[in-house]
Amino acid sequence: MLATGMLSSIIITTGAAVFSRYEGWSYFDSFYYCFVTLTTIGFGDYVALQNDQALMNKPGYVALSLVFILFGLAVVAASINLLVLRFMTMQAEDAKRDEQDAQNLAAANQPVTFDTEHSYNIHGKLLNSSNYMTEYDETASICSCTCLGGTRCMNHETFADPDFRPTDIIASTIGLKRASV
Repeated sequence: MLATGMLSSIIITTGAAVFSRYEGWSYFDSFYYCFVTLTTIGFGDYVALQNDQALMNKPGYVALSLVFILFGLAVVAASINLLVLRFMTMQAEDAKRDEQDAQNLAAANQPVTFDTEHSYNIHGKLLNSSNYMTEYDETASICSCTCLGGTRCMNHETFADPDFRPTDIIASTIGLKRASV
């Protein structure tokens, strides 16, 4: 990338010096012409080989212009292509790293389990561990969207314990072995 970038810069600045001399343009105008031509923008406001019948009278200058444009187009296009590929590679690496981070995070998540030795409700009664999810039973679930308030959702699963109210979880001091979100 660095080599093609440097070569592109050298070609544009050298071409600008040549066209400045042969066309009678300022160096800035020649640089502008070379940049616009080699990047294929081509506005057409500056056109080489239009003065003094140059196409007929200066065949060496015509050949030099042709070689400059063809070689310059190849080098500048390669430079731009490498730059675009580098950005795409960086984007792909970022996406791959984000995916790997997400997989690592998902692998680290464990089901919520309760420490049955220290699980008490707000009234001090030992909770029955069969009413709650264990390490091996991931099928039980507790709805928390609109059930807070003691009423049951009609569209969600029923609780394992018919007397269970989600507000008991909020008000209790249940000890957790581990929890994941």
